[in-house]
Amino acid sequence: MNQICKEKCPLCEAPAPFEFRDRENIRFFHCESCGEFFISRSAVNWLNKKESHRKVHFAKLSASRKGEKNVLELTIVAGEGLHAEVVSRTKYAD
Repeated sequence: MNQICKEKCPLCEAPAPFEFRDRENIRFFHCESCGEFFISRSAVNWLNKKESHRKVHFAKLSASRKGEKNVLELTIVAGEGLHAEVVSRTKYAD
């Protein structure tokens, strides 16, 4: 089982637990406001530096998935920038 850590949610900034996945490149957040979602370290940096205005949009999109089988994933795709996709919550298995 992955260790549970806690820090500010990168979407709404509320305190939220998360687990590291994919050799600590991905965080699986469990936010009370935003629900569960995956986010890469590079996507966190991108959102903070280049597209902070989109955080509210992604928070709402993730929250809309509460109770669903699949979750939102935010990553950076080379040459494209921020990429949002709905993926299986088991995509990054232990």
